[in-house]
Amino acid sequence: MANFSDALKKTAKKPAKKTAKKGMPILDAPLPIREEVDNFIEAKTNKKMAEAVMELSGSEIIEYAKSKQDADGFGGLFRKSYAVKGITAGNKVSFITSNRFSINPDDSEVIEEILGDKFENMIEVKHDVRLKADVFTNEELQERLMGMIGENFDEFFDTVTTLAVKEDFDKMAYTAVNEEDLSKLRTFVKPSKPTLR
Repeated sequence: MANFSDALKKTAKKPAKKTAKKGMPILDAPLPIREEVDNFIEAKTNKKMAEAVMELSGSEIIEYAKSKQDADGFGGLFRKSYAVKGITAGNKVSFITSNRFSINPDDSEVIEEILGDKFENMIEVKHDVRLKADVFTNEELQERLMGMIGENFDEFFDTVTTLAVKEDFDKMAYTAVNEEDLSKLRTFVKPSKPTLR
């Protein structure tokens, strides 16, 4: 019969060693390189300021486009993307969503209550079975596990349940719930942030 400790040793991986940080030497570079250092720092500052403007403007654009997407979705014209025009001729930003959501499995009952009989068509329930921590410290359990893995399943394993949206969940949501329940649903089935390009 195989030994649990030996089985652990065979699959064990050593963590990578961390190197200690040392003082960083400062180079007294020639003038052209020092100018490039200044150019780099100025560009880095400008980039941060531009990213802050993009974040603020992007939030406004996303809120506007999401409200249009919701109105269209409830009207039966669901779309995953829109082009939003600017004032300057030719300026436009693409608003793009995807069918990606994050769900806490503890909220499954609330989500099922919101979706009703549409839950099974829209949400996939997945189970992940894991070895209980006690098995690693209890030799008797280790011997039993190695000798008869098929018996007493619940003594060795925990099952973790996860939820995932099914294909076209984003589209089906508009026919599954009303406008009030859509905001409730999004509290528990959180959509990924739309992208702007």
